[in-house]
Amino acid sequence: MNPITNNAPRLLPTLFLLGYSMAALFAARLPIPAGWPVATQGLPPLIGPWAGYCALVGLLCALVDRVDGAHAVGAYRLFGRWFWLAGMLIVAVSAGLALARIAYADDLFRPARLAAAIIIALTAFVVLAYLSQQRAPRRATATTSESPRRQRTKAALAIALTALAAFMLHQRYSEKVERDRFYDQRDADERRAAATWRHDIDFFRGGETVAELTAKMQREGYVLRCYSDLRSEERLQADDRSNCWANLGTAWDQPALLIAFAFGDRGLRDYVLRFPEGSWRGVQAHLDRTGRRLDFTMGVDHETGGPIFGWAFDSGLVMSAAPPRGGEITVAWQAKEEVAKRHCPYQSPRRAGKNPNGVTVPLARVWPGVDCDKAMYDD
Repeated sequence: MNPITNNAPRLLPTLFLLGYSMAALFAARLPIPAGWPVATQGLPPLIGPWAGYCALVGLLCALVDRVDGAHAVGAYRLFGRWFWLAGMLIVAVSAGLALARIAYADDLFRPARLAAAIIIALTAFVVLAYLSQQRAPRRATATTSESPRRQRTKAALAIALTALAAFMLHQRYSEKVERDRFYDQRDADERRAAATWRHDIDFFRGGETVAELTAKMQREGYVLRCYSDLRSEERLQADDRSNCWANLGTAWDQPALLIAFAFGDRGLRDYVLRFPEGSWRGVQAHLDRTGRRLDFTMGVDHETGGPIFGWAFDSGLVMSAAPPRGGEITVAWQAKEEVAKRHCPYQSPRRAGKNPNGVTVPLARVWPGVDCDKAMYDD
């Protein structure tokens, strides 16, 4: 048995690497319960699929050795195993981030989560590396040496294939840059042409359907784009069914960027308006004038560490916070019925700390007389 041609990775770690890559690629469509402590968006599914590419390169190198037989020059040992190690490392890091609930770069600044991610990643890498070890062959026979010319030919072929792969990756990156540039230009053109948004928060009501909201926006002269094949990072809530959005140029006499809507099984339940950083003072003034600013905060903004402010409206609850330097303002509205449904079970002080949504909204202080029985049990 030629030890060079016995370099194929073992079956179990191979299946795991390829399976994890596919799971990361389609994380947004996996039936993962919303309450599970695992990140299915952001960093884990972004880096996870690369493990599949690395695993395939390693397997192809091992296959080359097997095909060459006695003339093998060790494609896996010299080249493929580094991709295989990279694939295992990617899986370990991605799994560590997912299980530590690290979805975005900001989460890395949370010491407890970062420590958990490092421990999980190291453990996963060690386990995968151990499982990937081949059993030593019982007998090793000498390999037939190849001529220097044939070795140079194979080396040149490997370099050419590597260059081709690099060129293809560069092409894909160039296409992405060009596509992003096109979308940015289109959005800028639409914002310049968009009508001024003068409607208050209560212009929309919870439960409106996609068709109803589309017709309403078209009457106002806006181009509304809707889609239902949502990735996890495109959802405001884990069980969102569809999204719609439109570019804005000016809203409430302030420079604006866009308005986006999220629909659940019962229609509209969330929407957000986005503004550039310089609009914060004007946005606050408009919300203070048209709604009722709450005398308590809704938690802490994870980007700035500042407070999240709340405003009560007849149609729902609005939350917003001062933007980070160079960032955007997000004005988030949630339908009154949805707020009650999410927070009614945690109104007692004893249960408030168990709310998986984070801060518990004290409904009696926001909308006195809200009917929690109806919100929780009305089908």
